[in-house]
Amino acid sequence: MAGVGPGIGGATARYLAGRGHRLTLISRSDYGRTLAKEIGTDHVKCDLENQRDASFAVTIALEKMGGLDALIHTAGDSFTQRNAEEVTQEEFEWMISSNLRTLFNTLRAVVPVMKRQRRGSIITFSASPNVYMNLNAAYAAAKGGVFFLTKALAKELLAYNVRVNCIAPGFFAKANLNPQDRAEWLRVSGRYSPMQVAKTVEFLITNQLATGICVTVDGGWTLDIPSGL
Repeated sequence: MAGVGPGIGGATARYLAGRGHRLTLISRSDYGRTLAKEIGTDHVKCDLENQRDASFAVTIALEKMGGLDALIHTAGDSFTQRNAEEVTQEEFEWMISSNLRTLFNTLRAVVPVMKRQRRGSIITFSASPNVYMNLNAAYAAAKGGVFFLTKALAKELLAYNVRVNCIAPGFFAKANLNPQDRAEWLRVSGRYSPMQVAKTVEFLITNQLATGICVTVDGGWTLDIPSGL
């Protein structure tokens, strides 16, 4: 798992570890290391924006696990609502780097491994329309890049029995709120617990036919269905 933070990445790591999957968490934050210790998995600290670091991290993960069945890339960042005229070039470049470059760098290290073994599952994270249309153009550009990179790579790797899929989550809660505040925040914000995303990840890891698809997990907000239906 590449880019594990206190939101979807952390929740997915907890869920998969609890289901018996063997994981190596890759992150540049102390959160990833603390979580790995908590759930009994390995951790590699690195900056995925650096190609050499990403390759090193994947090599270490392979040595620790003895193989590689799946890559789950949850690295990324966002910032508050800004229109295109207000976003600075530095902010735009940061969005592309944290969301898209980290994925590309990780893929450069993972894809040759999966092609050699002629199997594997790659899961990327874009965003549902109600997310990227309510943040900013830079974030939308980065997540759009993730979406189309996923599609292109799925076609490229089809002959190698490597499946590549994307999840487009809506607004989800993060674990760095205490339980009481988190419950209230979920109620008033229309955000959801990330557990359903984690279950979708497991489905895409294990399903042998799904490839080249993007699964929207947003409680129906994209369809303008009120939360709770």
